[in-house]
Amino acid sequence: MKLKKELRAVKEINEQARREREEQDMMKKQQAEKQAKMQEQANALQHQQHHVSGLDKAQSDLLKAVSKVPT
Repeated sequence: MKLKKELRAVKEINEQARREREEQDMMKKQQAEKQAKMQEQANALQHQQHHVSGLDKAQSDLLKAVSKVPT
């Protein structure tokens, strides 16, 4: 009888430890997904800013070209 209680207690402890590991794994996975999404957004923003700066340069070049045209 005492052994059955001890075995049940060990099983409960193991089950609780398994649930805690699963919860930690889930939290790590969610954190990694969140970080990946933030990195993706940062990369998109950086690409967008690079594209905008390219347009500014193109506009500047166009302005220089127009100002050199004799009237």
